[in-house]
Amino acid sequence: MNDVLIEKFRDVLAKERTATRYANLDELLKIQEEKRALLSRIQEIGIHDSELEEISELSRRNIGLMRHLVSCLRGLATGGEEPSIAYSASGKPKDLQSGLRRGAI
Repeated sequence: MNDVLIEKFRDVLAKERTATRYANLDELLKIQEEKRALLSRIQEIGIHDSELEEISELSRRNIGLMRHLVSCLRGLATGGEEPSIAYSASGKPKDLQSGLRRGAI
């Protein structure tokens, strides 16, 4: 049962990543509900540390991608002003003011 839930959660994270890559905001909202339901069930049953580590890393990567999407959408909404911060694939902030911006030579 636990393995099935973990596999379902991995699948949901993969769907979330695809929805983020295609900026499908409606799908992202649906996926958040799916994740909440699965997380509640996983918390009731428990999870091994190795599995927790794996899905945590996948989640962090998705968060980084979603933050990047938000930055892009913010740029569109503000007439193309570049944000002062971007996010890495792991979800960590990268300060754009201190280094080269993307596309700069």
